[in-house]
Amino acid sequence: TAVKEEAARDLAAAEERAARELASARELAEANERAAAKKLKNVREQAERDRIYAALVLAETKENAARELASAKAEAALKLAAATPPDEMVFVKGGEFTMGFPEVATPEHKVTVSAFFIGRFEVTYKLWLKVRDYGIANGYFFHLPGRAGTPWAPALPGNAQPVTEVSAWDVLAWCNAYSEMEGVEPVYKTAEGAVIKDSRHSNAANLQSAVFDRKAKGYRLPTEAEWEYAARFLDGSDFLPGDFASGATGQHSDIEASSEVAWFPSNTAPPRNHPQPVGLKKSNPLGLHDMSGNVYEWCWDRKGDYPHQPQVDPIGSVKGHQVLRGGSYGHSTSDLRTSHRLSSSPVNFSVNVGFRFARSP
Repeated sequence: TAVKEEAARDLAAAEERAARELASARELAEANERAAAKKLKNVREQAERDRIYAALVLAETKENAARELASAKAEAALKLAAATPPDEMVFVKGGEFTMGFPEVATPEHKVTVSAFFIGRFEVTYKLWLKVRDYGIANGYFFHLPGRAGTPWAPALPGNAQPVTEVSAWDVLAWCNAYSEMEGVEPVYKTAEGAVIKDSRHSNAANLQSAVFDRKAKGYRLPTEAEWEYAARFLDGSDFLPGDFASGATGQHSDIEASSEVAWFPSNTAPPRNHPQPVGLKKSNPLGLHDMSGNVYEWCWDRKGDYPHQPQVDPIGSVKGHQVLRGGSYGHSTSDLRTSHRLSSSPVNFSVNVGFRFARSP
């Protein structure tokens, strides 16, 4: 009996030890399983983080590559444009300059201008008439016929004088007609997107709210900033002082220096006090003639106060009178200054006012 009891105790003890060892083994196995699961979870989470990071890097790389490609294409397009400008136009590379001048047009402020084309000459009566005739034959209507010469001095042979007696509204319609004639998209449109083809006062509502479509490649007026940038341009990093006539070597009051580049009362005295054929005077460094003198030139902007803060491709005020730049054969040398501003109602016209066109590349 004693032996049996001892054997039973040994068996119970053995079973207890076995149970403890089995429980311990199970706990260890469960702990290992939990550790393995946690490790697997960590690995999967890290893998997901790596995947997300790789996707972000790939997206950023693609975006950078796309930007670089777009930039390279744009640069190549600008180089091509610079090499092949439209007829009688000059390519003007973009850049930054200080617009305005002390005691002339203030406050001075930094302006960045994108590349553009601008006409080498003021629009002649010959070209005005050609495009106007095309426009009339193709559904365009003009308020004014334009003029060569003056009431007191008949037009010179060849119709190479700048056209005058055209309102800013006439010019908008004319530029659209010229664009259509040359097969490029017109720039000036109504608020609803229709091409403006009528400069008569009966279309005043559309003309007053005309939209300047920068994406269109057609002919247009230069903005005031583009005009001044081109008038004062020397080499892209240096610009002519704002109190000089465009291309002149001395201040506007220096009659000899101003006479080299501009027509104004001192060199267009009676009976020759009328617009002179374009291109007879020395050009400015860009190759532009008559930017100062001969006739005032309409710009796209309405005249408003200059801002203090830097601007990028500004288009001026949405209200007010239309900007005029450059002086004329009938105005004093102070009007020849490249920073000088004048304005008039867009319906007005004068024998002292014409225009030159611009285009976006």
